Amino acid sequence: MGDITLVDLEDEILRSLALQADTTGRSLQDVAREALKRGLLQNSEERVALSRRIRALQEKPLTSDTTEMIRRMREAG
Repeated sequence: MGDITLVDLEDEILRSLALQADTTGRSLQDVAREALKRGLLQNSEERVALSRRIRALQEKPLTSDTTEMIRRMREAG
């Protein structure tokens, strides 16, 4: 395994990593390593596949008539 040193990392990113490390009880290095791994391992095809799996879990139909919803909300209010 190799080492990497990041310079000029945005403060917001460093704070987010540090917060996650603190809340999970892990080291900053472990959290950063996992974030890099997740970011690199999920390419666009994998993201599309994930979104399709999530979409398949949604109740059907996926489209709704919003006009009818608005009418019911108006009548109720």
